[in-house]
Amino acid sequence: MNPSPKSAYIHIPFCKSICTYCDFCKLLKNPVFEQSYVKALLEDIKKANLKKMKTIYVGGGTPSCLEDGLFASLLAKLGESLGEGYEFTVECNPESLTPEKARIMKEAGVNRVSIGLQSANPKYLSYLGRTHTFKAVEEAILTLKSNGIENINVDLMYGFEGENEEELLDDIKAILSLKVPHLSTYSLILEKGTILYGKGVKETEGDILANFYEIILKELRKAGYRRYEVSNFALPGYESQHNLVYWHDEQYYGLGLGASGYENGVRYKITPSINNYLKGIRKVEEEKVNKADDRSYYLLTLLRLEEGFDLREFRDRFDEDLLISRKIAIEKHLKYGNVIVENDRIKATDKGMLRLDSILVDLL
Repeated sequence: MNPSPKSAYIHIPFCKSICTYCDFCKLLKNPVFEQSYVKALLEDIKKANLKKMKTIYVGGGTPSCLEDGLFASLLAKLGESLGEGYEFTVECNPESLTPEKARIMKEAGVNRVSIGLQSANPKYLSYLGRTHTFKAVEEAILTLKSNGIENINVDLMYGFEGENEEELLDDIKAILSLKVPHLSTYSLILEKGTILYGKGVKETEGDILANFYEIILKELRKAGYRRYEVSNFALPGYESQHNLVYWHDEQYYGLGLGASGYENGVRYKITPSINNYLKGIRKVEEEKVNKADDRSYYLLTLLRLEEGFDLREFRDRFDEDLLISRKIAIEKHLKYGNVIVENDRIKATDKGMLRLDSILVDLL
């Protein structure tokens, strides 16, 4: 029998405006829907009977755009579920991160905040449909720190149409000036259904993205950040404990509109329809994870980590010696310098991190 998860993801779908690149489950802010939604979500949290949680992550959408009263009631309820040494993260946009929101978070036990910067360049902020300025991000961070919240992540996006190296370096310089302990970096991906996709915008070519990634890696390492996952960088001790749950292929609750979860060997997804959600409909997809699926998920997640994974743990979990079963593939990637095998661990090199898809195809 699988133990109960000690992590939970909570989804808040509301946003004051819709970003041009976003394909997450989101809705324009609506006070009537917000009241009904938070009421239903609080019932789900109660039913889940969350206890002694190691990590809670409230994402969106824009959790910080909730009205103060709803925001406070939701976070207070979640705060009751925290265990010792917890990490409690809330995603915020700078324009809705007010001193009152910061006070509410601190009072509820929130000790980590993730801010969507995306870019410091006004041109690209407009392109992405972001309504904040870089100055607003600086002010939001000061507000958090003055309320005793120091564990802050900032998101940086790259690979915009027409972006050049100089603009990327300016963005990196700006994000480093914020002096936060955690940075997440993502290339712009244009999913079907997004505004940019509908306009026919094309993704930046792979060679350019690889070059941009190498620039980011070099500059952030130089500034003292360690890449611990392909897209995430932290100062020592500030790695995201919640995201490591995903990347270690561990189980977690998923609560709220469009959320995904993994419990008792079953991966599931909650309905993305607000109307259905408010009618009481919840899980719309369920996948019982068999051993072959579990093996695939394990490789897909753990190979993203800088430290890779323990081959002995893999043997114990799947009754398979990967060095034997995938001998030819591993030798090929060793020869190309894509992976390293040492001390019974396998991990991707800097070069290999750019070729994870190719490595995974061979190992899966």
